[in-house]
Amino acid sequence: MREGWEYKKLGEMAKISSGKSIPASEIFDNFSEGLYPCYGGNGIRGYVGHYSNDGLVPVIGRVGALCGNVHLPNEKFYATEHALVVNLKTNDKPHFIEYLLSSLNLRQYAKGVAQPVLSASTLSEIPIPVPPLPVQERIVSELDLLSSIIEKKKAQLKEYDQLAQSIFYDMFGDPVMNEKGWEVKKIGELSLEMRYGTSRPACEDGQYNYLRMGNLTNEGYLNLKDLKRINIPESEIEKCLVRKGDVLFNRTNSLELIGKTCLFDLDEPMVIAGYLIRVRFNETILPLYFTRLFNLSEIKKKLRSMAKGAVNQANINAKELASITIPLPPLSLQQSFAEKIEAIERQKELIKQSIAEAEALFNSRMDYWFN
Repeated sequence: MREGWEYKKLGEMAKISSGKSIPASEIFDNFSEGLYPCYGGNGIRGYVGHYSNDGLVPVIGRVGALCGNVHLPNEKFYATEHALVVNLKTNDKPHFIEYLLSSLNLRQYAKGVAQPVLSASTLSEIPIPVPPLPVQERIVSELDLLSSIIEKKKAQLKEYDQLAQSIFYDMFGDPVMNEKGWEVKKIGELSLEMRYGTSRPACEDGQYNYLRMGNLTNEGYLNLKDLKRINIPESEIEKCLVRKGDVLFNRTNSLELIGKTCLFDLDEPMVIAGYLIRVRFNETILPLYFTRLFNLSEIKKKLRSMAKGAVNQANINAKELASITIPLPPLSLQQSFAEKIEAIERQKELIKQSIAEAEALFNSRMDYWFN
């Protein structure tokens, strides 16, 4: 225990209570005047016409996978039944309490297996270390600064993505209107092959890394954080192996996520799951051009309009994908575009590295103060 710090039960410092349910019909997707943010277990889930709390009140997710998430609204807000609200009874700093609660792994206090739930009574009994107010202010100042640096760097990444999209429109125009009059081709005419992945299950000691639809982001990139392994018989491996330069297309997903598309640009081949289509193109189209094209909002809208299936399971099969027509600019122009995008991606990698370093420092300081 540091000098001047003391342990208190969270319930001594704050009144902890559950939010209240609200009909889905009263929750709006977008903010407009007279509405307040509505917090569930994972932050803002929409906007409503009245509020239950008046800002700088920590909110904790209390149910399921979002159990233990901590947020700190800075304005009037409404809390749903999926959130616990921590109303401080003392002069302790709300931002300090937010950081402290985030460090505690609150999910460990949840009860239930299939649907873990955090209760107000359980959280009220948790002992937490509390320093004097000047120390709280110093901790908040330090962690806020690091958080601000991280957020600014993440904003830079978004700006580079916007620049890449702007370059696409400048060079090729609107892909649906095709006002520049490019030649139009069916995807099937441009591809050497289209193959589905395997339906075999993952296994812990598999020989190959296994890409599933969750490994493709909605922005068109690979996400390898939750990568599984798989074994495939030698006779089947070439049918479902993805190599550098292949394009991956998510053929089955929710309607909002159908058609996620990314370029596989790694040196190590991987196996793909059956909900993905591997596309290999001929020499008239660059995979990078195609990938950037298919991540434009106009194309995503087109894919959603042609998807079929159940409400929560839309589908676009290989035959339907092959029938889609796209503008085909000259290869030299595609190559010029690719050079610009590759330069942008190099800058983004430098920023991602600096974000990782800043996050490591932030985590280190969190450990220093709270562990």
